[in-house]
Amino acid sequence: MAAVSTGDYGDPLVARTDPAKAVMAAQPFVTAASAVLDIDGLENTRVGGCGATVITVNWLLTAAHCVLTPLPPLAHTDVPRLVAPAQVRVRIGSADRTSGGTVRAITQIDIDPEFTYPDYAHDFAALRLDQPVAATSVAVLGAVLPGTSTRALVWTTTTLADGTHPPRAAVARYAPAEILDNGRCPFLIQTDYVYCFDAAAGAGGFGSGGSGLFRVDNPAAISLVGVISSSGNVEQTTGIANPVLLHSTWLRKFLPT
Repeated sequence: MAAVSTGDYGDPLVARTDPAKAVMAAQPFVTAASAVLDIDGLENTRVGGCGATVITVNWLLTAAHCVLTPLPPLAHTDVPRLVAPAQVRVRIGSADRTSGGTVRAITQIDIDPEFTYPDYAHDFAALRLDQPVAATSVAVLGAVLPGTSTRALVWTTTTLADGTHPPRAAVARYAPAEILDNGRCPFLIQTDYVYCFDAAAGAGGFGSGGSGLFRVDNPAAISLVGVISSSGNVEQTTGIANPVLLHSTWLRKFLPT
């Protein structure tokens, strides 16, 4: 990824008085590559929830379940359908889901044909932007092993006792998420094709789906290693993500040759 200027985000006083700029100051490269979805006409719990990552100047990568309605978990009688591209708007490069960054419309949605529920295997969808974004926003793809420290930019909320969810945070959380042995995620069904990660800091909370899981070797060297799918246990202290490089057959058609 090319260099991204932090501008006034590097000013400690600005970072303290503006939470979104504080996130940008902590990791400008992850923020530049991250996006948040806003889908019109669906239940309020969806709005501002799912994240996405810029993988080319024309395409974002998110979770397949984020662009289906009804929103999983699905009842046995539900027949999920794809949302219309015209319903989707994305905000790219801002930790604040209500302002800043670059806003784009979506013209095409492509779901990994091997996506399955409830195991969340191949939980990927590619979203085509109506206009290209700057090349400085594009994330490089990578892979990790258990024990590796990763990071995620997530707009999350909590689950109340009655099963409802308060509005999601306006400003994203930049959360650590160590890759764990898959045995730490009891919700895993198909363990060969997913990452289990430590979500105690909030990376796997409700609303984190679709956000990228990044390996950060230094502030200027990041790589997208996975896409967050769901919680890994009841307590939401672990999370499940799909590794991008294990699904390169489908993903390859969206990447430059």
